[in-house]
Amino acid sequence: MDFAAPGNAALVPGNYPGATRFPFQAISEAGLSFSYNGAGCNTLFGAFDLTTVRYDGLDSVPLDLVGTFSQRCSTTQSPLTTGSISYAATVIGPTSLYGEGVLFRSRFEDGDKPSLYFPSCQ
Repeated sequence: MDFAAPGNAALVPGNYPGATRFPFQAISEAGLSFSYNGAGCNTLFGAFDLTTVRYDGLDSVPLDLVGTFSQRCSTTQSPLTTGSISYAATVIGPTSLYGEGVLFRSRFEDGDKPSLYFPSCQ
């Protein structure tokens, strides 16, 4: 299962009509791809609606994602596949960056990359 917002934007709650096959969609279109047991679509017409999207504060990995989707393969008249997704990460990182004084410079490799290393004595 893959979802993509138009224009390579981050996914946010909302309706995404006119989705075509991910990752081959045009930049102006939403991308969608659902396959099961090796069966998927080479040409896809679909839409999805996301009601919840919450990200980790340090990267673009979703912590929660809830939505529904529909897709047709080949033509707009082909059989319809519909479904819902409810995803929740089992390992949750911080939802926002820590304040100053908490990030330590690791000096690993180039010395400029911040890390979330916490000495065990804290």
